[in-house]
Amino acid sequence: RRVHGETVGYVHEQQSLLEDEEDQEWDGIPRHRFRMYGTMLFQAFHEILSQTPSRKIIALYQFCLSGGLSRFMELQSFQSYFGTSTWPVYVMATAGDAEVALGSFLGLWLESVVKVLEGQGDATLDQIFCESEKRYWQIHADVAAVNEKVRRLEVVSGSEGEVCTVGTLKRVSGVADPMGSLQMGEVSVRSIFL
Repeated sequence: RRVHGETVGYVHEQQSLLEDEEDQEWDGIPRHRFRMYGTMLFQAFHEILSQTPSRKIIALYQFCLSGGLSRFMELQSFQSYFGTSTWPVYVMATAGDAEVALGSFLGLWLESVVKVLEGQGDATLDQIFCESEKRYWQIHADVAAVNEKVRRLEVVSGSEGEVCTVGTLKRVSGVADPMGSLQMGEVSVRSIFL
């Protein structure tokens, strides 16, 4: 298959690329059980971009464990083998790899996009994300305070790896053009939706 004019491997090779990861657990369930969903998204994005390499993909995952489903964009093995860091993909997640998600981010993000599209200025995807993130944490100020306490306790106690935070937002950005001169997060909302 070809993505952005370069030959890439077949999707069935993906599992071996993940073997160097720790097999952590979430709520007593081995992490590999959750890889299926990330694999399905990877395969869907791979297929779409193989057929239409210039298409831009914007994904917002608003569900528990959603941060782990964009790992194919971040892992060095995927970046080297499939070139995922060069894909025109922008993924937002409303929970860390092993966290419970909170609601409301999707609505806040869409409100910000609509505001731009209705002619009230322009903004990049990153600007929309940051604006929505600020409002999200204002709504969930009590959760933000608890998350901060948990992070401080983890540093003091050294209990890293045990996730107790909730609703951590995350974004991962590939490149918007084949030359790699513009990150997806720098792309104007108007240029995508209009």
